[in-house]
Amino acid sequence: MPDTAAPKPDPGPVYEAKGWRAPLLWLASLVVRFWCRTLRVDCDLAALHAHRADPAPVTMMMWHNRLFMVPWLARVAWPGRPVYGLVSASRDGANLARFFDYVGMRVVRGSSSRFGREALRELIAVQRAGHDIAITPDGPRGPLYQLKAGALIAARRTRAPILLLGVDYQNAWRLRSWDRFCIPKPFSRVVIRQALIATQSVPAGRQGLESLRCRLLELSGESPAAWPASSEPEDDEGAVA
Repeated sequence: MPDTAAPKPDPGPVYEAKGWRAPLLWLASLVVRFWCRTLRVDCDLAALHAHRADPAPVTMMMWHNRLFMVPWLARVAWPGRPVYGLVSASRDGANLARFFDYVGMRVVRGSSSRFGREALRELIAVQRAGHDIAITPDGPRGPLYQLKAGALIAARRTRAPILLLGVDYQNAWRLRSWDRFCIPKPFSRVVIRQALIATQSVPAGRQGLESLRCRLLELSGESPAAWPASSEPEDDEGAVA
């Protein structure tokens, strides 16, 4: 019988930041790095440097609206050790990927909706090669503070520990974007909290997703009760080989 399966839709191109966007993003990276230097950051750097000194890779998780602190983390918390982040293949993702490159992070392009499985495979390969990976578990389009199942698959596959990074802004502006992106006010205090969790200790299914979601919210200075529980389906560890 002829194959009647519908062809898979073309996910489209992986966009790149070109032309006038590249120098503008470079300038933006300088502004953000200078901005971060004005902040009074309270962070256990000794613990973060201990993770950096350990050759075993980790899976870092941070909420999407806390990404403003990535330049500070790249410069102060893990200098000299490559960290790979998953960034959307969209036009917005192209700008973020170029920005990350300027502040010292490496990227894998893809998302839950475009090139998702291929990007996840590449992240797993990167981690198996000994590199840390960083994931915004509610990105790239939300819902806000809902931890997606795919964020846990890479860690389960490689058995790398999960490093939750909570950023608590004591005084910040919130944009009207889907993630209510946070911009700390200059000279304000920022508290960065962390928790290293063995992947094997995370329960399977929704229970595991919810436990990580609540812990990351608490580390970020947010009340889990104020935000709805994740509606994600149970994580499918067989989805990626």
